[in-house]
Amino acid sequence: MREIDLRTMDRSGVESLVLMENAAEAVVRVVSEHLSREINGKRILVLCGKGNNGGDGAAVSRLLATSGARVDVVLLGKIEETKGDARINFERLQSWNDEVMLREDRKSAHGEAGILNIFECETEKA
Repeated sequence: MREIDLRTMDRSGVESLVLMENAAEAVVRVVSEHLSREINGKRILVLCGKGNNGGDGAAVSRLLATSGARVDVVLLGKIEETKGDARINFERLQSWNDEVMLREDRKSAHGEAGILNIFECETEKA
Protein backbone atom coordinates (compact mmCIF):
# COMPACT_ATOMS: atom_id res chain seq x y z
CA MET A 1 0.00 0.00 0.00
CA ARG A 2 2.84 2.37 0.76
CA GLU A 3 4.14 1.96 -2.81
CA ILE A 4 0.67 2.59 -4.26
CA ASP A 5 0.28 5.69 -2.09
CA LEU A 6 3.69 7.00 -3.16
CA ARG A 7 2.91 6.46 -6.84
CA THR A 8 -0.48 8.13 -6.49
CA MET A 9 1.03 11.15 -4.75
CA ASP A 10 3.81 11.36 -7.34
CA ARG A 11 1.53 11.09 -10.36
CA SER A 12 -1.38 13.18 -9.16
CA GLY A 13 0.31 15.63 -6.81
CA VAL A 14 -2.18 14.76 -4.06
CA GLU A 15 -0.73 15.05 -0.56
CA SER A 16 -0.67 11.97 1.67
CA LEU A 17 -2.95 13.58 4.26
CA VAL A 18 -5.55 14.21 1.55
CA LEU A 19 -5.30 10.55 0.47
CA MET A 20 -5.87 9.51 4.07
CA GLU A 21 -8.94 11.74 4.38
CA ASN A 22 -10.32 10.44 1.06
CA ALA A 23 -9.84 6.85 2.23
CA ALA A 24 -11.63 7.68 5.50
CA GLU A 25 -14.56 9.23 3.62
CA ALA A 26 -14.84 6.07 1.49
CA VAL A 27 -14.89 3.86 4.60
CA VAL A 28 -17.59 6.02 6.19
CA ARG A 29 -19.70 5.73 3.01
CA VAL A 30 -19.45 1.93 3.16
CA VAL A 31 -20.27 1.85 6.88
CA SER A 32 -23.22 4.18 6.26
CA GLU A 33 -24.53 1.94 3.48
CA HIS A 34 -24.12 -1.13 5.69
CA LEU A 35 -26.13 0.60 8.43
CA SER A 36 -28.87 1.66 5.98
CA ARG A 37 -27.65 5.26 6.29
CA GLU A 38 -28.53 5.27 10.01
CA ILE A 39 -25.21 6.23 11.62
CA ASN A 40 -26.68 8.67 14.15
CA GLY A 41 -26.64 7.10 17.61
CA LYS A 42 -24.95 3.85 16.50
CA ARG A 43 -22.13 2.53 18.69
CA ILE A 44 -18.97 1.86 16.71
CA LEU A 45 -15.59 0.54 17.89
CA VAL A 46 -12.46 1.46 15.91
CA LEU A 47 -9.15 -0.26 16.71
CA CYS A 48 -6.04 1.65 15.62
CA GLY A 49 -2.34 0.97 15.50
CA LYS A 50 0.28 3.72 15.70
CA GLY A 51 1.10 3.79 11.96
CA ASN A 52 -0.64 5.36 9.01
CA ASN A 53 -3.41 2.72 8.99
CA GLY A 54 -4.13 3.88 12.54
CA GLY A 55 -4.21 7.43 11.20
CA ASP A 56 -6.85 6.28 8.71
CA GLY A 57 -8.80 4.84 11.63
CA ALA A 58 -8.57 8.15 13.50
CA ALA A 59 -9.92 10.00 10.46
CA VAL A 60 -12.75 7.45 10.06
CA SER A 61 -13.61 7.84 13.75
CA ARG A 62 -13.81 11.62 13.50
CA LEU A 63 -16.06 11.46 10.44
CA LEU A 64 -18.33 8.85 12.05
CA ALA A 65 -18.66 10.95 15.21
CA THR A 66 -19.38 14.03 13.09
CA SER A 67 -22.21 12.01 11.54
CA GLY A 68 -23.67 11.32 14.99
CA ALA A 69 -22.18 7.93 15.89
CA ARG A 70 -21.01 7.02 19.39
CA VAL A 71 -17.42 6.04 18.61
CA ASP A 72 -14.92 4.32 20.89
CA VAL A 73 -11.39 4.54 19.49
CA VAL A 74 -8.77 2.21 20.92
CA LEU A 75 -5.21 3.17 20.02
CA LEU A 76 -2.75 0.34 20.61
CA GLY A 77 -0.14 2.72 21.91
CA LYS A 78 -0.02 6.38 22.87
CA ILE A 79 -0.76 9.35 20.66
CA GLU A 80 2.73 10.66 21.48
CA GLU A 81 4.14 7.50 19.83
CA THR A 82 2.47 8.24 16.48
CA LYS A 83 4.23 10.11 13.68
CA GLY A 84 3.50 12.08 10.53
CA ASP A 85 0.00 11.91 9.08
CA ALA A 86 -1.13 9.46 11.75
CA ARG A 87 -0.16 11.94 14.47
CA ILE A 88 -1.98 14.75 12.64
CA ASN A 89 -5.18 12.68 12.46
CA PHE A 90 -5.00 11.64 16.12
CA GLU A 91 -4.49 15.30 17.07
CA ARG A 92 -7.48 16.24 14.88
CA LEU A 93 -9.46 13.56 16.69
CA GLN A 94 -8.52 15.03 20.06
CA SER A 95 -9.29 18.57 18.89
CA TRP A 96 -12.68 17.57 17.48
CA ASN A 97 -13.54 15.89 20.75
CA ASP A 98 -12.39 18.90 22.80
CA GLU A 99 -14.43 21.31 20.64
CA VAL A 100 -17.58 19.20 20.83
CA MET A 101 -17.24 18.79 24.59
CA LEU A 102 -17.10 22.59 24.94
CA ARG A 103 -20.34 23.15 23.03
CA GLU A 104 -23.40 23.10 25.22
CA ASP A 105 -25.82 22.16 22.46
CA ARG A 106 -23.48 19.46 20.97
CA LYS A 107 -24.66 20.33 17.44
CA SER A 108 -22.50 20.35 14.34
CA ALA A 109 -23.10 21.49 10.79
CA HIS A 110 -24.27 17.92 10.10
CA GLY A 111 -26.86 17.88 12.86
CA GLU A 112 -26.44 16.20 16.22
CA ALA A 113 -22.78 15.52 16.95
CA GLY A 114 -21.83 12.07 18.11
CA ILE A 115 -19.77 11.03 21.08
CA LEU A 116 -16.11 10.15 20.82
CA ASN A 117 -14.08 8.28 23.42
CA ILE A 118 -10.35 7.82 22.89
CA PHE A 119 -8.53 5.05 24.76
CA GLU A 120 -4.75 4.81 24.63
CA CYS A 121 -3.07 1.52 25.58
CA GLU A 122 0.35 0.96 26.99
CA THR A 123 2.41 -1.32 24.78
CA GLU A 124 5.50 -3.30 25.62
CA LYS A 125 8.38 -3.72 23.26
CA ALA A 126 9.47 -7.30 22.70
